[in-house]
Amino acid sequence: MTIDLADAAPEDANRFSVLIDTRPDFKTGRRGLILRHPYWSATKGESDPPLYYADAVVKWADSMRDTGNDALPFESKAEYTDPVAAGDDGVPGQAPYEGKWLASANRVRVGPDKVDTGWVVVVQERRDEVLQPVRNLQWRLGYVGLVACVVVLVLVALMWTGMVLVMDTSSRSPVTRLLRKWAGLPTSATSGATGTFARGSSLPGAGTARLGATITPGTDGPRTLR
Repeated sequence: MTIDLADAAPEDANRFSVLIDTRPDFKTGRRGLILRHPYWSATKGESDPPLYYADAVVKWADSMRDTGNDALPFESKAEYTDPVAAGDDGVPGQAPYEGKWLASANRVRVGPDKVDTGWVVVVQERRDEVLQPVRNLQWRLGYVGLVACVVVLVLVALMWTGMVLVMDTSSRSPVTRLLRKWAGLPTSATSGATGTFARGSSLPGAGTARLGATITPGTDGPRTLR
């Protein structure tokens, strides 16, 4: 396998893959050397390019080998810090790779027996870029919920106002009369009072008063018996 370390610039700087060697470096003996990364594209022609090491990836690979669990999750996958941005041992970090990343790691194994090569491929993507659609959806749902609450409050206020107008018998508003008529209630307070008075002074009552009187001969009119 041939890896071109100089030409590693991805088309999308917010999402790319990284190749890491978890075996000891033959010069320093340190593990986790980053063999392929977009920063290598900016080191063309340099005799002594900066070297970076991914200690978190080495720790994860060792845990997977020790436990034999091929499904062991990468602990730093939700908030991964690019070692190239952090810097190490006097080597300054590079600002273009700062920030939080979402990362997924997988060991490189070959052959039917899945022989471990000691290499690990990490695919990383900027956390903000991935979560931006989720945040947009949250804002939209929040706006929809706010509008729904306002509509419900307006409807409740209108219903309460309508009930107050219907129960107010002293109002002479055409709207109030229409609502009371639609609800089957008297349109005004005077109509109810007039109807009661008319019933109290109807003809049957007058007839009863006349039945209680007698005519005495020799008098000018009826006298009431006591």
